[in-house]
Amino acid sequence: MDSNEARNEIARRLKASSLTPVIYQPTEAMRQQSHIAVWVNHFPLILCGRYEHPASMQVAEELARHPRLADLIRSVGQPMKDCRTGIIHGKSICWQHDTSAIAISSPGELEQGRSEGRMVAIVLGDPRQSITAGLCIDSELEAIINKDAQSESLLDLETATEDTPGPGL
Repeated sequence: MDSNEARNEIARRLKASSLTPVIYQPTEAMRQQSHIAVWVNHFPLILCGRYEHPASMQVAEELARHPRLADLIRSVGQPMKDCRTGIIHGKSICWQHDTSAIAISSPGELEQGRSEGRMVAIVLGDPRQSITAGLCIDSELEAIINKDAQSESLLDLETATEDTPGPGL
């Protein structure tokens, strides 16, 4: 598959997904909260919500044990030595001004430009949104992230903004 075909396939799968990659600018409240995270290779890669929220804990645990997450990490050229869940305080995170995140979207619509959505996860250290997009388009990982998200935002946050030309896969 050449790069144009790959981009078209990613766009097709994002259009069908109930999740979409977005850009989030962390608020002071986010920086002050403790989060449950999926730690990959001793790095808090995916923030799944507030640590005391049972649904967020369940999402993190399911993602950490799912073999498709390991496949996704390897597919973007990163090693997969260790994967676990754990708590991290927002003060301990080296926040970027623009951070990759995942929000609820409407299947059948390909979001482009700027849109609003309820955030359900934050993906740290993913400036090209390769992992973020992969989490949105892999149907098994999408189902884990989205199972409780339809009724509430796992992150209990304001909306996120999508402002990206697309994933860097």
